[in-house]
Amino acid sequence: MDNSVLNIDVFHVIMAYATRHTVSKLMQTCHSLTYEGGRYLLASGVQLRTENDAVSFLSFLFARSSFEEFSSRIQWVRSVVLSFGTAPPRQSMIPGTVYSIFTNLSLFAFNFVHLEIYSAETLLTLDPSVDIPYAIANLTTLGTLSIVDGGKVALNMLGRLQSPLHSAAIFVYSAAVAADVASVTPGERNARWLLEGCGQQLTSLTIDGPLSFSAAGPTYSALRVLSIRRIWPPAVVDYLDAFPHLQHLKVLDLIPDALDEDDIDQHRQNNILCRSHRAADRIRDVRGPIVDLYTLGLSCRAEFLCALQSNDGWDEYMEECLCAILVDTRPVHLTLMITDVALLLSEEFCALCQQEPMQHLESIHLFLDLIPYEYRLLNMFPILEAIHEGVRTMTSLRAFKLTISWFPLGEYEEDYGVDERGEDFEVVMKSWHGHQVPPRQDFVLRDFFASWDPNAFVNRLSEALTGLEAVHVINQGHMYNATVKRGPYDQFGGMWT
Repeated sequence: MDNSVLNIDVFHVIMAYATRHTVSKLMQTCHSLTYEGGRYLLASGVQLRTENDAVSFLSFLFARSSFEEFSSRIQWVRSVVLSFGTAPPRQSMIPGTVYSIFTNLSLFAFNFVHLEIYSAETLLTLDPSVDIPYAIANLTTLGTLSIVDGGKVALNMLGRLQSPLHSAAIFVYSAAVAADVASVTPGERNARWLLEGCGQQLTSLTIDGPLSFSAAGPTYSALRVLSIRRIWPPAVVDYLDAFPHLQHLKVLDLIPDALDEDDIDQHRQNNILCRSHRAADRIRDVRGPIVDLYTLGLSCRAEFLCALQSNDGWDEYMEECLCAILVDTRPVHLTLMITDVALLLSEEFCALCQQEPMQHLESIHLFLDLIPYEYRLLNMFPILEAIHEGVRTMTSLRAFKLTISWFPLGEYEEDYGVDERGEDFEVVMKSWHGHQVPPRQDFVLRDFFASWDPNAFVNRLSEALTGLEAVHVINQGHMYNATVKRGPYDQFGGMWT
C-alpha cells in the first residue's frame, strides 16, 4: 500500500469499530497501520489463558525489536486478565513470560490500571525461581485489582503492593486455598493490614474467603463500599473502625450453617455491646441475608435496606430478625426479597407492615421469587390480598413495587415427547429436587398468571392509599410477563430495583 495516499484518519474510524481479527488483518498491510493498530487490539483488554497467549502477547509488544513501536504499543495496555487454570504445565514458559510482561509493564505501561488473576496461588507458585509476586508488587499504576483463589503467597504480595489501588477484590473459592489461608496466623490474614499501602486511596473492597478483621490496624478513610462474604467472626465494630466513612455495606454467608439461634443471638449481643461506646453512624445502604444483618446488630441509620430471606425458609425467628433489623437501621427505602410465602399466608405480613419502622418508609419493593415446582398448587389470590391489606396500612408510603418471579424449568408433561435417549420428559425431570413436571390441570400458579390483570391490582392499591406517587407491578414468568408502571418509582427506591 502506498503510504502517500493513505488517509490514516479514515482507518482510525474503521479500526475503532472493527473486530480484533479485522484490525489484525489491517495491521499486516503496511507499517503505518501496524503502528497505529496496536491501540485498537489492546482497547478491550488483554486476556491470557494459555502459554501461547502469554508468549504471543510478549512477542507482540517487542515486534521487530523496535523500541519506538514497543513504546507505542505498551502505552495502550490498560487491562490484563490472567486465567491459566488450576493446573497449568509446570514445565512451561508461563512463569518466565508472565514475569517479563509485568516487569516491562511496571517500567513503561503508564496507563496500565486493571489486573485480574484467576487461580492466583497456582500461578504465583508455579516456578519458585521466578518471582512473579515481586514483579506485580512493583507495579505503580494499578487502580483495580482482583485476586481469585490467592493463598499465603498472594496475601504476602498484597502487603507489598506499590500501586495506589482504589478498588480491590479478594476471592477464595478453592477448598485447598481456603485451608492454606486459614493456616496462617490471624495477623497475616487480617484484612485491615493486607492493603495498608492503599489506605488513603482505596474506595471499594470486596472480600470473599476466610480472612478476618480485628480492632487493631490502619484506618481506610477513603473507603465507601465494602462487600464481605464468609468472614468470621462478623464483628461490625471492626468494620466501622477500619472504614469510618463507609456508605455501602453488602454481606453474605457470614453465619456458618452449624450455628444455632442461641449462638446467633449471642453474636448479635456482642456486636451491640461493642458498639455501645460509638455514636450513631449512618450508612447509605445495607444489603444482605436477614440473619446475617441481624447478627451484625448495626444500630445505625440506613437510607436503603435490602434484606434477603435466608436459605432456611420463613419462620417466626426470621420474622423476629427482620423486625430487629428494621429497628436497627430505620430505613427510608426497603427491598424485601423472599422465596417462602409463609409470611403472606397469614396475618403476619399485615402485622409487619404496622410495625413502627415500617410506618416511616417512603418506598418498599417486595420481591417474591417463587419456585414453580414447589408452589405449582399455590393460590395467589390470598397472597395478593395479604399484600394489599398490609401495604394499605403504611400511610407514609410514597412508592410501592411488587415483583413476582417464577420461571419453570419446562412446559407441561404432555408438551414433551420422547427425547433422543428414549426417556420421556417426566422421567428426566425427576432428577430436579425430586419434582416431576405436573400435568396441565395441576399447575394452578401458571393458570393464575395466564389470566391475572395486574392493572386491577394497581388500581385497587392506588385507591386505598391515595398518597402513593408510584406503583410498579412486574410479573416475570415463563410466558405470561406483565409490567405495569404508574409514576417514577426509581426516584424513591430505584437503586435496589
